[in-house]
This record gives sequence, C-alpha cells and structure tokens, in this order.
Amino acid sequence: MLGALPNITREYGISGVVKANSPAESRPRHTAIFAGFEEDIANIKSGWSKSVQPFESVFNNVGASWAFGIETVLNYFDANIRRMSHGNSLSDFQVLQAFLTSADRVVQELSVQKNDVNGSACGKIVFLHFDSTDHAGHVSGYPSPGYVKAVVEADNFAQSVFDFFRKNIPQELMNATTFIVTSDHGVSEYGHGGGSLNEVYVPIFMWGSGIVGEQFHPVLRKPDSKSGYPILLNQIDICPLLASLLGIKMPSNSMATIERIKSTSFFPFLVSGGEEPRVVQDLLEETNQLVRTLSKLRNMNSFPRSMSIGKHKIV
Repeated sequence: MLGALPNITREYGISGVVKANSPAESRPRHTAIFAGFEEDIANIKSGWSKSVQPFESVFNNVGASWAFGIETVLNYFDANIRRMSHGNSLSDFQVLQAFLTSADRVVQELSVQKNDVNGSACGKIVFLHFDSTDHAGHVSGYPSPGYVKAVVEADNFAQSVFDFFRKNIPQELMNATTFIVTSDHGVSEYGHGGGSLNEVYVPIFMWGSGIVGEQFHPVLRKPDSKSGYPILLNQIDICPLLASLLGIKMPSNSMATIERIKSTSFFPFLVSGGEEPRVVQDLLEETNQLVRTLSKLRNMNSFPRSMSIGKHKIV
C-alpha cells in the first residue's frame, strides 16, 4: 500500500531520489536546500549550529515567508521569515497545529499580491519542518518500528497540509502553488552525520505549479555511480529549483549558475505549459537590458569602448 505522498505525486507530480553530500547534519543540508551551496568546513567548530559567515538564501529574496518547526532549525535562516515555531518540542502534531492555528492569517497574506521593483510578482514560502523522524532515528535507529511509525505520521501530516490548502485557498492561488516535500538527510542504524548511502540519499515529492507531472511527461533518471539509485536531482539544485518556481533571483552563494544550466539536475522537469525556467528568464532579461542600454546610447551618440551588464560584456 502506497503512502499519501506517493499517491499524490503519482496523480499530480513527480517523486524520486535526491543525492545529498556529507556531512549528513541538519544545518549543512538545509543550507544546501535553501542557499544552494556546501557550508564552510570551519562551521564544524560550532557543531554545525551556526555559520562563520552570513549568507543569502531564498528566504532573503521572497516577498514573504512563514516557518513552523523547532526553533533550532528555523534559526538557521533569520532573514524575512515570520517565524511561528513551537519551541524545541519534537512533536510533529504541534507543528501542524501551530500552522493550522495561524493558517487563516497566512492564507490571507498569501492572497495579497506584492511586486518587486521591476513589477514582477514576488514568490512566497510556507516552510514546515517535521522533526519526529530525525528524533526517532536517534532513539530507535533505522529501520525500527518507532522510526517507521514516525515516517508514516509525517506522511499523513504532509497530506493534511495539502488538504488544507486545497480546501481553503482560492483556485487561482492554488494553481500558482507548488508543493515540495523532502528530507535534509537520512539515517543509518547508528544515527547520522556521515556519508553512508542511507544518510545522503533521500526522497523528494513535488507537485503543483511549474512541475511537470510524470504521468504526462516521463523524466529520465540517471543511475548514481556510487549507489546505483536512479537520481532525480542533486540536493544542491533544489535551491535554484525553488528560485525558478518562485520567480526570484538566485541566492548569491548558490553554486548553480547560468553557465552550468545544462548540467543542472532540475532542468528536465521544471518547464511546464510553455513557461521558461527563471534562469532562462534571467538571461533573456539581461539580454533585453543590453538592448535597451545600447539603444539609449545610440540616441545619445555615446558608445563606451566596453560595457558589462550582468554576466555579459560587450567590447
């Protein structure tokens, strides 16, 4: 019997395996997901609890964001988040209840259109962090009955969040909403923090706006040379995927750039309904900016020897 998330993605979207890197610790892996890079190894001195250097994440660039979960995880990202956490309790039920208690206000603000300086709509994020599976992995180990129970409960809670949005937000807003469920890291029978197969290969489930439904558009998965798993995408590419879906600029530290788009693992399933990925939009916008600037200079009869806009240079 399939769980809630496999059933949802089988009908609406796509699911698969994400390849992360070591160390399989919460902060470095959340940084990879939301900022798109691997943290400085010097952060090990703090037990991966904080970064020695400030950095930009997708939370810096969205119109608004809300986060529900344990405080230690939410504190990884302190920019532009309207935190509504439940302290350091490990109960996923409390996370869900905290969300539902604030949900009417969140939905109201989600419905308010906010544009950036260029007139484009700013994306918004609702982030829920369920920690019980991590806790069960530490206490009971993998694959103990306690761990399996925690996974089943988290699966049901994710279904509850989807059902809430489906029933309570306008259809137009629902059509513009994307759902992504994944894990920062896995767990072995000894816990996590290393680089074993069970720790660095995690599931991902995606559906909604901008995501190609695999039932309509099958996506090829490349077998991983180390594990043999069919990899859907790399964890570090979830960040540019989020930026593309949200229509925001990519975080400045992200290792995903326009130059490596052909090797970016999210590209095959991002294009939907004729829409261009954000990274392509960025390239087109920079090209249009060059054209506008050159036209203005032509009217002024003033041409510099060389000029640069974005990543492009005219000599």
